[in-house]
Amino acid sequence: MTGTRELGIGNVETTLVDGSGNAQQVVLKPNLHAMRQLSRKYGGLQQVMERLLKVDFDVLVDVFELGMRIPPGNPKARAELEQTVYSTGLLDGEGGLITIASNYVAVLMNGGKPPKAGAEEAPPPNPPKDA
Repeated sequence: MTGTRELGIGNVETTLVDGSGNAQQVVLKPNLHAMRQLSRKYGGLQQVMERLLKVDFDVLVDVFELGMRIPPGNPKARAELEQTVYSTGLLDGEGGLITIASNYVAVLMNGGKPPKAGAEEAPPPNPPKDA
């Protein structure tokens, strides 16, 4: 591997609010396990993005569960997360949790790093030569 990376550079932070109004700062940490699980469950990360755009609650909760590294197979923890996501509101604020989850999936797609803003498309591999 070349270069070094700042610790937590791809982390996505937000605040969740439970049904009682208690705020909790959470961090979605990019990791290979989350990327693989989402890709396998939904047939690719592009499908995850599309379902987030359709405001699919189960996909949203899956993204938060994997990003927060909540151990799978715990129905109580899953139910609590579902309630907290619902109480926070999916579209609250500037796009809300849907935007946060989409940003996190974009980070996963970019190997755990935030995508570069305004990145231009790469030129074709063999540009035509002037005659």
